[in-house]
Amino acid sequence: ILKETEATVYLSGTGAKSYQKNDSFSSQGIELKYQEFIPPVYKQFKNSSFSSGLAYIDILFNLGKEDSSKLLRGAL
Repeated sequence: ILKETEATVYLSGTGAKSYQKNDSFSSQGIELKYQEFIPPVYKQFKNSSFSSGLAYIDILFNLGKEDSSKLLRGAL
């Protein structure tokens, strides 16, 4: 797919570092980059401690539409 679309960069999650081989990408002229995503921490009403890794809908239900949008833009 990458070659077909003439991609020059492949963005991957960090979990794939254990099995992806950079040489396989670079030999095809594709740069392999890993996304260093850090999920935002927000107030969860039903939990005494923060539960990470939940879907966006959890943020939406806990913060509402406006504050969810602010959080994801880094303004909250």
